Amino acid sequence: MNPRASDGTMDLAHAGPQAGAGANWLVLAALLGAALGIRLLFYTGFFGSDEVTYVANAYRLLDGDWQVSSYVGSNRYGMNLPLAALAFLFGRHELVANAYPLLCSLGEVALVFHFGRQLLGLRAAVLAALLLALLPLHAHYAGRLMADAPLALMITASFLFFWHGERTRDCRSFVIAGVAAGCSFWIKPHAIIYLAVFAAYPLLVRRWDRRWLAMAAACGLIIVANCLLFRFLSGDFFFLVEAMRARHTSVDRAAAAAADPFHVSAGYYLVYLLGRVYHTWIVFHLALAAIVLWWLRRRRQAGGDDDAMLFLVWWAAGLLIVFSLFVASWQPLVLIPKQTNYMLMFVAPLALLAGHALARARGRAFIVLLLLVAAPALLLTAMQQSLIHVFTANSKAAVDFARAHADAEVYGSTNAVRAAHFARLVQPHATLVEIHPLADLLAVTGGDREQAATKPAAARYAVIDTETLSWAVDEPLRDISQVPACWTREGVLQPSAYGFGAWLLRQFAAGATLLPETLAGRAGQALRPLAQPRPAYVYRIPEQGCG
Repeated sequence: MNPRASDGTMDLAHAGPQAGAGANWLVLAALLGAALGIRLLFYTGFFGSDEVTYVANAYRLLDGDWQVSSYVGSNRYGMNLPLAALAFLFGRHELVANAYPLLCSLGEVALVFHFGRQLLGLRAAVLAALLLALLPLHAHYAGRLMADAPLALMITASFLFFWHGERTRDCRSFVIAGVAAGCSFWIKPHAIIYLAVFAAYPLLVRRWDRRWLAMAAACGLIIVANCLLFRFLSGDFFFLVEAMRARHTSVDRAAAAAADPFHVSAGYYLVYLLGRVYHTWIVFHLALAAIVLWWLRRRRQAGGDDDAMLFLVWWAAGLLIVFSLFVASWQPLVLIPKQTNYMLMFVAPLALLAGHALARARGRAFIVLLLLVAAPALLLTAMQQSLIHVFTANSKAAVDFARAHADAEVYGSTNAVRAAHFARLVQPHATLVEIHPLADLLAVTGGDREQAATKPAAARYAVIDTETLSWAVDEPLRDISQVPACWTREGVLQPSAYGFGAWLLRQFAAGATLLPETLAGRAGQALRPLAQPRPAYVYRIPEQGCG
């Protein structure tokens, strides 16, 4: 792999004519406008996972509490500090907090377009950025207060600025690549293992360039800065490293592997990229097509895009290999745990490859391919939004119920408890609301009841949400049949509004009724869970308990 041509720059083939700087800015603005529109239309918001942790810790920093936590996720200052800064500037609001992952998602689209023009030409760059903008996984996590979109941006930036440094021999590009890599450590320290891809680069190109040390030094300085922050806050320079080691022991990994072997299997990501295409649609298939077409053309004659394609293949395959085969534990042998949201780390090179494949099509074939990519991708994005909104609809309704019954004690499942916590964080001017865990209600002892009976009795309600009862492993009630007989059912909650995606799926369900009876029944059965949550029942708890 020779990254330079004889004149000292990459010899790149361009898939289309290069427009002027003004036209390029207009194209970029149109792409970012389309990406922003998609992300706002299919905004996801609250789910009840790490976003509650990130926002809570960011606001805790803003309030002057810098005490470190034993939970690794609470100490990700690459998430917490930007969220705190946004809240300081614009207030504590969900959309303000979510601006960080949203801007990171748009930033990655912009990077793919900008460097894609230099790598593969304008036509391929536009298509690659459009594919990334449409990608269900990418659009979905732009609307989730998670660390995945910022992490993906930093990883992508490190590779693209590294390539730019290779192309121009500009040391500043290597420094920027190193800063981006170091920032990925601030966001998710575990992800730093991706630098193994860069470590293999000298072996592939069979040469050494001292400019690479600029990237290593910049990355090291950013990581050291993070460790110095922990030294100042906790007195331990290696606090974060030790916390990660304590949490992710070999025993933990072995237990996780035994509980769900698929999540640590080597082929996890390939299964989703090739078969379970809910998150990436056919971008991976188009990327494979680009590689095959390039290889066939390369066998016949040397191609002008060889260096660009070799770089993209090294980038995509390297990340896929590292995050699939990295050994988390040797005794017993367990591979790195995997999740579908982690695929966000390597979709940028896949989008560039896929854009290169699409750029080769012309005429009707191009239009058909573009529609085949865009329409299902938007539908899959709508489905992902709907799944989350339907899942949390009753929890949000439980928050509204608790707010309407401010003088009562309201109990609910874990997701409802977290929804109330999130509402207190991002709606500071609204009526404060709290939902207590069901476990607190069911664990009351007889002595506690006698003591409570001497105090003024407040009305107590339990919201039993059949949609989320099985979500948390420690839920005390796993089925509606386990509700104590002495509780009195008061009614059914009206779910909160749950977005454009659910509305769209309900229209599909309505249209499916026009199909023949058998097909209509199957379609309705498949679409109903995606568009309508299962009921949540409100129970009144007797003042003296259940005896």
